[in-house]
Amino acid sequence: QAVLQFVCGLGPRKAAALQQRFLDPAFPKVVHTRDSLQKDFRITPKVMENCCAFFKVVEFSGVEDCIARNPEYYPLDRTRIHPEYYDLTVKLAADACDVTVDSFVGEVARDVLEEVLDQPGKLDTLVMEQYRKGLQEQGYGDMTDILEDIKLELAHPFGERRAMFTQYTAEEIFPHLVKAAETYEHGDQVSAEVMRITEAAVHLRLGFGLQGVLPLKFLSDREKAIVMKFRPGDALDVVVERVEKDRHRVVCSYGHQADILAEQSKGVRIGSNPEGTPRGTVTPLGARSV
Repeated sequence: QAVLQFVCGLGPRKAAALQQRFLDPAFPKVVHTRDSLQKDFRITPKVMENCCAFFKVVEFSGVEDCIARNPEYYPLDRTRIHPEYYDLTVKLAADACDVTVDSFVGEVARDVLEEVLDQPGKLDTLVMEQYRKGLQEQGYGDMTDILEDIKLELAHPFGERRAMFTQYTAEEIFPHLVKAAETYEHGDQVSAEVMRITEAAVHLRLGFGLQGVLPLKFLSDREKAIVMKFRPGDALDVVVERVEKDRHRVVCSYGHQADILAEQSKGVRIGSNPEGTPRGTVTPLGARSV
């Protein structure tokens, strides 16, 4: 029941009711066909339409601890092909085997289905584009995806089509979390916003959603004294040392910034930009010049 409730069209209540019917002596002990879910287990037509393709009915059934052949077994009931497309599937299988069938429920239909299920390569002889055009001309719309799904399901009934999960590396994860981070390279001077200052580092916010860190252990005493004057929200120019993709951050250095600030503290204006504002001055983020 824990898994049954997640089948499309069921849910907790319908799954619990269906499970009770499986256990009730008044109901059959075996599901012989998908149709029997509606006829014998009283699943309503709309619920049946939604959930039937998720039930796999196999040729052999367990009955009272014995293995018995299912007398009503239908080959397509062990695939994820919806009963709505059984007749189309039989038509494809018959054409692949060069056999004419009058009904999708007769012995001939079962035989050609079993043959195609055992040798799915026979479907490669069919030109699916012709079937698509024919169905579209008959008013069924574009059946390209349906035809492809039928072919795949006949080759691998209830097969796993998803790729096996593989653990992403830090190199693969990083571009998905940080936009355009590859623009940061060693030696680039970038402008950052001071977030907080601890005993170990100045924590920064850079562009592209990256966090930056300026380790204090690499600074001289004079540089540390200058850095401690900064406050959260101040703008600071730093130099990129390396991008740590596994930690989603940029390790920065002070570069020539300390020299500029040291000279400015003595009243010397150096390194001015065209607007006349000295580079490296501590300015509010909103008033920062380019």
